[in-house]
Amino acid sequence: MKEFFAKIYRGHQFEFTRVLSSSFDPWYHISVNLNNVDVKYRMHADKDGTWKITMHRLPPLLYSLEGEFNDLIKLNEKPPDPNRFR
Repeated sequence: MKEFFAKIYRGHQFEFTRVLSSSFDPWYHISVNLNNVDVKYRMHADKDGTWKITMHRLPPLLYSLEGEFNDLIKLNEKPPDPNRFR
């Protein structure tokens, strides 16, 4: 599991930082520069384990990528077993 990683989506570099709160409930701080403006927001897992954006009034691009971010974060939370043969 990585504490920090970056991924490019639709021409923008998104930076993901895993944060562990005092209640041991992880969340991700995500930052991106859109139209020369730094945008920062969080994603938390709901009770079903789906990662969701927790802020309102963000650019529509970010909400359209929520499903892809969910998949990416799930892969980071539970990386493939390196000892398993492909």
